[in-house]
Amino acid sequence: LKRADLILLTRGELRNPDPIEKQVRSINPRAQVFHSSTALRGLIEAGSGELRSAAAYLDGPVCAFCGIGNPGAFFSDLRRWGFTISAEIAFRDHHIYGPDDMRRLQAAAQSSGALAFMTTEKDIMNLSPQWKSDLPVLACRIQPEISDARAFVETLLARVSPLEWRKKTVSAV
Repeated sequence: LKRADLILLTRGELRNPDPIEKQVRSINPRAQVFHSSTALRGLIEAGSGELRSAAAYLDGPVCAFCGIGNPGAFFSDLRRWGFTISAEIAFRDHHIYGPDDMRRLQAAAQSSGALAFMTTEKDIMNLSPQWKSDLPVLACRIQPEISDARAFVETLLARVSPLEWRKKTVSAV
């Protein structure tokens, strides 16, 4: 942090970023600090890979599952985006889904009245190709949104201009 010229604070939608920014600025008062949040760009259907509109799934309950480092953030995002979660199932990070997991997910969806499964793009890659579900299995296509994207890009490009890059590379050699 002390050496950074530019700092991007992510996941600002989860909590007030001011305390973190204050701490960052106490370590490095000269760096420019930017903020980002996570935006939903659509849903990808697991079987076909087709992009689906999220609006079609906002009316009914979904069974949400993931195997990521911060599953609570994913479940929170789903609610923030307007989904009704009837069941939440978290697995360890980088989980590879086997037959027992598939049965567990099917049972949770059935008992909770879910109309679809909702997961992450990372998790959809770890599903068993043999898993067949009567319910749609959808992955959230997300994208970071930087609060002042134009200034962020301008600042970033100014810091990595070709001339500066060459100077730093030559002096390091």
